[in-house]
Amino acid sequence: MSAGILFVAYGDERYLIEARASIEHIEKIWPEVPIELLTGKMTSPHMLGKIQGIRETPFDRTLFLDTDCWLVEPVPELFEVLNNFDLAVSLCDWRYIYQIDVPDCFTLVSNSQFAYLNNDRVQSLLGDWERRFLLDHARLRGRSHPDLPWFHSLPSWTEALYHSDVRFAVLGQEYFWTGTGYVQQKVKIVHKRPAAAEEAEQINVAAGRPRTKLLYGEVQVWEA
Repeated sequence: MSAGILFVAYGDERYLIEARASIEHIEKIWPEVPIELLTGKMTSPHMLGKIQGIRETPFDRTLFLDTDCWLVEPVPELFEVLNNFDLAVSLCDWRYIYQIDVPDCFTLVSNSQFAYLNNDRVQSLLGDWERRFLLDHARLRGRSHPDLPWFHSLPSWTEALYHSDVRFAVLGQEYFWTGTGYVQQKVKIVHKRPAAAEEAEQINVAAGRPRTKLLYGEVQVWEA
């Protein structure tokens, strides 16, 4: 059964530059893992290319990473967890973009980095995500939020996941470090522009302590 990392970089050259830098780094720290980079012209809507690229993974077990994700160290456990789950995801540290068909307690789920099986259940989920994304884009006339210059794919992803029969695991924050908040274990995946590597190094100085928080560039540790 094949397992590898997938990047999707459509359109803007900066995404391709980011992806190549991340891939070069991964090849140094985890040389044995296969990596696939899918590229192409800008799609309309913009995020559609990302969704379609994720559906086209060549692997049986895939770790998808956005181009601005930075892998601190190898994470073979994200392939291992797929022994018992179809999907392994992180929860977003913010909530509302626009109203979706889920209970209020079902928070937004990140699609910036996640591990997944290439099976019928997951492919059905990804197809439903694409369908809901396009319907929402048409319904909201291409504006998911007044402050966002692009149409966001998080709400349709979360809604599709809620209505799916996919069995999913929730990852700890160390697999989705966005530069602020609490973390106890060593940060392994950073999702932040810029300086992802530097911020991971900074927070990991205190990794393993009871409660560690990086706030506005300062690491704080609480012993109790």
